[in-house]
Amino acid sequence: MKKKLNFLVFLGICITLLMLLGTPLITTAFLKSQYFLKDTNLVVKISICIYICAVPYVIALFNLKKSAN
Repeated sequence: MKKKLNFLVFLGICITLLMLLGTPLITTAFLKSQYFLKDTNLVVKISICIYICAVPYVIALFNLKKSAN
């Protein structure tokens, strides 16, 4: 059971970090295709907000990984 939990937490950390790395690219593509916006400041502001909201989640994942060991 412990191995499964460690694997799920590790998988959650990897997926979260990959999505956070792709956030600016995905946001830019979405805004350009849907709203024809080319304002890079808006993309930066949205990405910063997403990163700020993701910090507690990532910290909780690492705490869960630490407590699962």
